[in-house]
Amino acid sequence: MLKKIIDKYLKIKNIFIIYRMGDAIGDQLLLSGITKLIYQKYKYKIIVFNSIKEIFYNNNYIFKNYSFNYSSIFSRFLYKIFEYYKFEMIKNFSSGLKDNDGIFSLKNFKNLHLAQYHSLNLNLNIDYSKFKPEIYFSKKEEEIFKKKFVLPHNFAIVQATGKKSFTSNKEWGFHNFQNVINATKEEINWIQVSKP
Repeated sequence: MLKKIIDKYLKIKNIFIIYRMGDAIGDQLLLSGITKLIYQKYKYKIIVFNSIKEIFYNNNYIFKNYSFNYSSIFSRFLYKIFEYYKFEMIKNFSSGLKDNDGIFSLKNFKNLHLAQYHSLNLNLNIDYSKFKPEIYFSKKEEEIFKKKFVLPHNFAIVQATGKKSFTSNKEWGFHNFQNVINATKEEINWIQVSKP
């Protein structure tokens, strides 16, 4: 009964809620690109629950942006409600597919971009050919950055450390990442980032 009432209300108000629990910066950034595709296709008022709110500041494709993290009792409660009822208009940006060993079944979806894989349970007809994660800055921020940094127009970002706890295959070692950067620095403008 609650599921039907909430889904009906969200449909009437043209609201789509998407959430992502966890601290993975890359997954949060992917979510920024997915929300743009959803908005462009369906014109929903998109509400995002995420653990890194700053990624969604100044994003005109987002109607509301809320913090969502493990340390908050309310966030954990809301997450359990979302997961239990499996709403039509409230979706987790995570495929939820797991192999018998409990690890996400990425190996079964080798031809999908990770953003498309995380979107499998959204049940939306989205064209991923123009997918691009984006961070938007205010005019004031842009002016500050222009004065503070001299960045090339085209560049690539690398995070030279991987997440050992979940996807150890992404942990190449700092020196190996540095070797890639050194070998390609004439063709690619690299910006190195990391979460402390």
